[in-house]
Amino acid sequence: MLAVALDSLRRCEPAVPRLLVAADSAESAAALRAVFRSESRDVSIVMWDEWLRLVPRGHQAFVDRYLASGRWAGFGKKLALLLSLNAQEDILYSDCDVLWYRSVLGEILERTSKNSAGFCIGSDCRASFDTALLEFLDFQFTQPTPMNTGFLGIQRGALVDALGHPRITRWEAYEGPFGCHTEQTVIACAADCVGAEVLPSDLVGVSLADFGRFKRQFTPGVRHYAGPKTLFWRDC
Repeated sequence: MLAVALDSLRRCEPAVPRLLVAADSAESAAALRAVFRSESRDVSIVMWDEWLRLVPRGHQAFVDRYLASGRWAGFGKKLALLLSLNAQEDILYSDCDVLWYRSVLGEILERTSKNSAGFCIGSDCRASFDTALLEFLDFQFTQPTPMNTGFLGIQRGALVDALGHPRITRWEAYEGPFGCHTEQTVIACAADCVGAEVLPSDLVGVSLADFGRFKRQFTPGVRHYAGPKTLFWRDC
């Protein structure tokens, strides 16, 4: 899936930035190196835990609890990677279930740089958040459009700064339960607090409107295939 996603990116974009691919196990790292062996100059493959030591100190305890949560620990790995990377450099993050349909990279980077918080986040077709965490924070979103962390543009330090916003300072004390939407909720709350731009759905979008259809009926610049992966394989 990742190889297909990156191939769609290369077909659409005349210039592709340095790609960092994070593997979540030794087995997946070996498989990725086999797939991208001929592209070693363009793609750097790292183990996710190489970045774990770079998680900002104040966030480490939360990340450790998430990583120990069992079934949903993979989302804790994603959060750890995002925190570590963003503390070091600007990032454009994408899940692997994404297909590019036209050249929009320049616009996404420009929107990120022009946002006052240096933060852009993808939209979602419906709200998918950790309600237990929202209740713990007593948090209400001011942004009406649902957000999805499968696609993010973040300038260096912007995520780490946003997580220190007074509206959500208690997030680090949350002890669970952790779920598949806990990571998304943490980042979406931070994005809402600082006025991050929710990218329009015709630019980066999620939709299930054509689920069960033989032909694609929704084609933004970049489509994030959150939900059933049958749609991804139909369209690729």
